[in-house]
Amino acid sequence: MDVFSSRDVDDLLAQAMTDPRRRKARALKPGNYTGVRPLLNAMLPGTYIQPHLHPLENADEYWSVLKGKIAAFSFNDLGDIKDYRVVSSEDGFPFVYIPQGEYHTLVVVDNSAVISEITQGPYNPDTYKKFASWAPSERPEDGEKARAYLQSLEGKLK
Repeated sequence: MDVFSSRDVDDLLAQAMTDPRRRKARALKPGNYTGVRPLLNAMLPGTYIQPHLHPLENADEYWSVLKGKIAAFSFNDLGDIKDYRVVSSEDGFPFVYIPQGEYHTLVVVDNSAVISEITQGPYNPDTYKKFASWAPSERPEDGEKARAYLQSLEGKLK
């Protein structure tokens, strides 16, 4: 049995502070594990996660906000926002369901956020995600475009 405490969450957030992407994830199962794969993801404001979908069958994703506040966004195939919701660890049941095949991303709304992600394994970086062609990539050379896109999403929250 593994038990994760607030100290583990704080350690992950400390690692995110020194990470250029402003986030740090910790998989709780190896990538080749074929069962349910939990992941802790600690994030800071300004982290950019390129909108993407999970194309494989049974690739639904579930998020629970353990600390802080996020805005979860879903998009249609053209990049138009279908829906967004602000979800906080202070909510009674801070849970987000993302169906397989739906473009999505999130924005950190608080000083920091930690979510638990649940997906179905195994993890293969070549087939796990399909990035949205209509959104900037996470590559350093697209940093300015990514920041502008992130700010446009943050603007929807005001």
